[in-house]
Amino acid sequence: MWFDSHCHLKIFSDREDLENVISRATDSRVLKMITVGTSPKDWKLYANLVEKYSDQIEYTVGLHPSYVGSTWENELRTLCDYWGMNRAPVALGEIGLDFFRLPEDKRLAKEVVDFQKEAFRKQLEIASVLKIPVIIHSRNAFRDCVNIIDESDVDWNKVVFHCFSESTKEIMEINHRSGWVSFTGILTY
Repeated sequence: MWFDSHCHLKIFSDREDLENVISRATDSRVLKMITVGTSPKDWKLYANLVEKYSDQIEYTVGLHPSYVGSTWENELRTLCDYWGMNRAPVALGEIGLDFFRLPEDKRLAKEVVDFQKEAFRKQLEIASVLKIPVIIHSRNAFRDCVNIIDESDVDWNKVVFHCFSESTKEIMEINHRSGWVSFTGILTY
């Protein structure tokens, strides 16, 4: 049996192929899937999917750094509501920092980085209060992510760096803190 710890089922819902994907997962002996939230555009969908497929699907909510903009504070206010639902999220994520494709204009780039860091800190604060795991997205921002997590009250044992592509040195650094890493196919290219 298999457990998919990180998928984005909104893609298949948008293509109207969700039923087929879930059926294929069942046929392939995928016991559970965690569909990972990235913005308010998928949080409600995932909460509804959990009600419909309670034996197969769990979900998370979080504001992905690529979706952090000037309205991020309003979006985070609604995020907390999901922990009051019948089926609460199993983690907060996908959150973190992504410095891979910043605007060329230095002023705009700084604004994006500042928004991302503030949103990341606030979400870690929420995770600390709720004592829940976090799924970290870190792209070209490893040191900043680690430093911000260190500054927070989040239990490193509940931290998973998703889609990890750093070196073994960074893996050891995370493991030393009791954190976790996961890998995807991007390691192949």
